[in-house]
Amino acid sequence: MSSEHQGVVSEAGGGTGLGVAGRSLRGAASPEILEQLSEAGFLASECGLHGSAETIFACLTAIKPESPSPLIGAAMVRARRGDVEAAIEQLRGVVERHADSEMAKAMLGTLLVHSERRGALALFDEVLATGRDSGAVSVVKCCLDLARQLETPT
Repeated sequence: MSSEHQGVVSEAGGGTGLGVAGRSLRGAASPEILEQLSEAGFLASECGLHGSAETIFACLTAIKPESPSPLIGAAMVRARRGDVEAAIEQLRGVVERHADSEMAKAMLGTLLVHSERRGALALFDEVLATGRDSGAVSVVKCCLDLARQLETPT
């Protein structure tokens, strides 16, 4: 990270926001740029650069505090780091605050399935019932059979 970028992040108060720079970026960043930043966060995490990914998602949260997307991204970085419990709790909070976020429900359900916990099927059913977010529906379809197996008594 360049010293210029470090300065912007350091204004964030521990990496939790962008300070003055974030306030000026909120209205200026196009959806395309925000999408590219989000993709960069996921790629950084996939490459093991979890700290950089967390910084990216913290900055996106500061720019778009009303959006659940960067919160979902940050939770997925936690899961990728191996802290699935914290990621699940973070996603539960996102679902609570953004009850209309089908992607938050889909990702929470996915983590529940992969940690062999019950509860994913109800989340998946909600996503499929409304079906507004095609990306979330695709995520659900990948784990739906596993969720059904976990929830079916043996």
